[in-house]
Amino acid sequence: MDNNVERRGIYKFLLGVIFILICNYGIAQGFHGGLTGGFTTSQVDGDEHDGFHRIGAYGGVFVSPKFSENSFVVPEFQLTFSQKGAASSDRSFKTTIGYVDATFLLHCMPHAAIKTFPERLSVNIGTNVSAKAYENIMFGDIQNKSNDFNRVDWQACAGLGYDIARLRLDTRVSYSIIPNNKRYYNFVVWFGVKLYLW
Repeated sequence: MDNNVERRGIYKFLLGVIFILICNYGIAQGFHGGLTGGFTTSQVDGDEHDGFHRIGAYGGVFVSPKFSENSFVVPEFQLTFSQKGAASSDRSFKTTIGYVDATFLLHCMPHAAIKTFPERLSVNIGTNVSAKAYENIMFGDIQNKSNDFNRVDWQACAGLGYDIARLRLDTRVSYSIIPNNKRYYNFVVWFGVKLYLW
C-alpha cells in the first residue's frame, strides 16, 4: 500500500476517535462543538508562482466553552485536515501539501461592547500549528513526492465569522510565521462553515 494512502487512513481514524472523545467531553463539561469544513485557496510566497491558484479542501472538528451571550471573547480549538500548496495559473505545475492543523482562535464579539455593531458578526484572531502528512509536486501529468517544506508549519491567522442559527460562516487568512526551508511561506485563504452539534 502507498505510504501516503496509509497515512491518510491513519489520520482519518485519529480524527474520528478525537471527535468522539471531544463530543463526550464537551457534552459532559458544558462545551459547544461540532463539525467544520470548507475549502482553501493558497499560494507559497518565495516560489516562482503568484496567485491563489491551488484550491484544496479541509474538514475536522471544533470545540469551545459555553460563555454567556454578553462575552466579548470566546476561545475555540479546531483539529482539521487540510490541503495547501501552490499552482501555476495554467495548472501545468502544482504542489500539494496535506496537513493536520491544530488551530486556536479567539472569537471577539464587538457587539458586546459596541451595540451598533452587528450582533452575529465576530472578528477572529489566532494561530495554528500544522503537521505535514504528505507532500507531492506535479509537472504536467507527472507526479512525484517532494520534501521542500518543514514537517511543522506555524501560522498566524485572522478573519471573520457570522452566525446563522446552528451554523457559523467563516473566512480567514493564515500566513507562516517561520519560513519553510528558510524561504517558503504558506499563504492561505480559508472559506468554510461550522455546524454546531451541541
